[in-house]
Amino acid sequence: MTETDRERHGRAREASQIYDRIQDHPGEQARRRWNTLEMVHTALNINEHSLLRYVDFNGPDAEQKVARLAQPDGARGGMGEFWLTAFLLLANYTSMNATLIDHCRALMSKYKDTEFALQDEQRRAPLVTAPVGRFIKDLRNVIVHQSAPPLEFEVRVQDGHLTRSAKLNSAAMLTNERFTAGAKEYLSGKESIVITEAVTEYAALREDYYGWLFDQFEDVHEAELTELDQLRQEYLRVSGLDGGGLEPVHFARMTNRAGNDVGAVVVTDVRVLDDEDPDHRDDGSRAGESP
Repeated sequence: MTETDRERHGRAREASQIYDRIQDHPGEQARRRWNTLEMVHTALNINEHSLLRYVDFNGPDAEQKVARLAQPDGARGGMGEFWLTAFLLLANYTSMNATLIDHCRALMSKYKDTEFALQDEQRRAPLVTAPVGRFIKDLRNVIVHQSAPPLEFEVRVQDGHLTRSAKLNSAAMLTNERFTAGAKEYLSGKESIVITEAVTEYAALREDYYGWLFDQFEDVHEAELTELDQLRQEYLRVSGLDGGGLEPVHFARMTNRAGNDVGAVVVTDVRVLDDEDPDHRDDGSRAGESP
């Protein structure tokens, strides 16, 4: 039996209501929070990759690159530009690291006094207590609130290849009161901190923890996700998007001038026209239809 316009309108309204229930569902809200954390984690990895690739360079054309590094500080490709770029990447990396920590803390606040929270505290302990982690956290505070870090560079030429690396002067940082006892434990006994070594050491601890954490989402929210999946399947069935034979219905969210959601308006006829379709006419109608 052919569906009437009234029935299609009713189905579209029902689909809109199910859509609202999906958006408000605890499982969907949890998924958004976890997706945000994963996004921040990915952004940190991108920052980290950019930093490591820039400060630890090994490539050909050594004579040309050495000549550029020897240019005055203001010259393009000179040591001044190298220092500025390394500083920028280091500042981005340490700041994004702090952002990830804060976002993770906000996420885990939703699970206070749960068995999952206890497991998380145990798994996170090596990351939190590691001296290298304290150092990177304190380095961010120095960069943001006090001064540029004591960056040093080492450039070597061998067999036509140029190798450069960036370091941080340990002695200068040990006298800085903004570095806590945990950070100074990491600095102690080292003439300098090779940036790539510190970042790589911390990354191993971080990825071990976050790899475990992201694997917990579906187990922690199993019941909510099962219910959410049932709602999604119901939405697809009612809206006709499951291929079950019903004609798809569409709706659009509407807002008032204040930007508040005032519900859904049903779109009764959605048509995608292909310019290469021989039945498609310039006036927007199809062959056999009146314009």
